Amino acid sequence: KKVGMAQLLARHRLFEVAVMGVIVANVVWIGIDMMAFDAALFSTSLVAIVVENVFFVAFASELAVRFAAFERKRDVVHDAWFLFDSVVLFFMLLENILTLAFLAMGPDAELTTFDPSALRILRIMRITRVGRILKLLRSLPELMIIVKAIGVAYRSVFFTLCLVMMFVYIFALGFTQMGKGTLSGDLYFKDLGKSMFTLFFNGLFTIDLPEVANAIFSDNVPLGLLFCIYLLVAPVTLMNMLVAVLVEVVRVMAMAEQDA
Repeated sequence: KKVGMAQLLARHRLFEVAVMGVIVANVVWIGIDMMAFDAALFSTSLVAIVVENVFFVAFASELAVRFAAFERKRDVVHDAWFLFDSVVLFFMLLENILTLAFLAMGPDAELTTFDPSALRILRIMRITRVGRILKLLRSLPELMIIVKAIGVAYRSVFFTLCLVMMFVYIFALGFTQMGKGTLSGDLYFKDLGKSMFTLFFNGLFTIDLPEVANAIFSDNVPLGLLFCIYLLVAPVTLMNMLVAVLVEVVRVMAMAEQDA
């Protein structure tokens, strides 16, 4: 619609900010709910029930305003976000109904009346609400630039990672041969798979790197020198090159957004 209170409200900046605030609050609440009530499939806490129903009313009101703003109601089937929000709202409604049913039937209702595996699936479905936070990208252009840059740079990132894995494989062959018969070799480079695992996680991502390097140098100095060469080639050179590619893509995308 181009006229009417519904379209005016749906297009208003304050309405959009309020919706984004509710989405963020709901995402935060999901984390709080998981930590506070992780033992139960459905929480019967009064606080949890009240908060869930407040969020349901807020999301239902937003969806109703957006639906009323459509000039032709059948056009809602072409709005991906409206369809996604409708599915999320349906599962929120179903979860609230089941929670109230459990509260009425007693603490053992979910184990005697319903299939616990089905209830866990329904409980997991609430995580789909987190997808609504992607709407924030429309309000935060800086995040949108980064997301677009990731889409543009995926080819460069993919081939850089392929190059990294190639070096990991080549060095793993050398470490497996040189490490045979040594304590550090048996511990970190016993076979090709173990060598690649050590070079990838301990070398590339520096997990327990000082301990691994100390063990290698203490047992086999040539193997330690080869490990240093690997660190210079893969983690230092190639990974920093990957960072440089991403930074350059983000810079180009930011300049393109400014020119537009």
